Amino acid sequence: MNNENEIRRRYATDQQWAKTSLSWRALKPKINFDTIDETDESISEYCNRVLKVVHLPYEVAEQWLYRLYFNPHNILNYGWIEYENIDFVLSKFSTKALKNTRVINEFTRYVEEIANCLPFDDFMCLQRDKQHWINAGTWRVPPIIVDVESFNIIPEHADFSGKLQLVEGHTRFGYFLSLYRSGKKLAANHKVYLLRKHKMHNARLERL
Repeated sequence: MNNENEIRRRYATDQQWAKTSLSWRALKPKINFDTIDETDESISEYCNRVLKVVHLPYEVAEQWLYRLYFNPHNILNYGWIEYENIDFVLSKFSTKALKNTRVINEFTRYVEEIANCLPFDDFMCLQRDKQHWINAGTWRVPPIIVDVESFNIIPEHADFSGKLQLVEGHTRFGYFLSLYRSGKKLAANHKVYLLRKHKMHNARLERL
């Protein structure tokens, strides 16, 4: 197995990595990024280990940090966040509140292509996910969305703006938009994992 720096440099330069927070680095899964290894920690083990940094719901780890930790867009756009001051809150939003969720520039075209799919017929997802869309009018696994307005200072290098921004779940969000635009029945509310800064921490910053 290559050393940690060699692996990381495949995804981010030393200059980019220097802009990440210590808490982001503490969230790195203890797995072999080259191949599946019997010594890899499980997702459950990973969640339990990083509890000292942040309360990390299993579904957040599974779809995002455990699998996509070294994704260059995650490093650039979310690696700077101080995760000891972060909550992942399972929340509900109406269709109206979610439909204008911002997508980073890198994935705007991809989401738009998915949004142009013919509802259900063109959905290239697991059958249980498609059936959930049909029966419940929403995604089965809540995507991750960041509450941009909960942050006081955002670095210039991050593609990070608007009110709500999609972190993970671009295909799901595209399907959501496909159903909305086609007039298909959607659920009244949709669950998301909301990544937001501690309110108390924000209050302390505002008084400084």
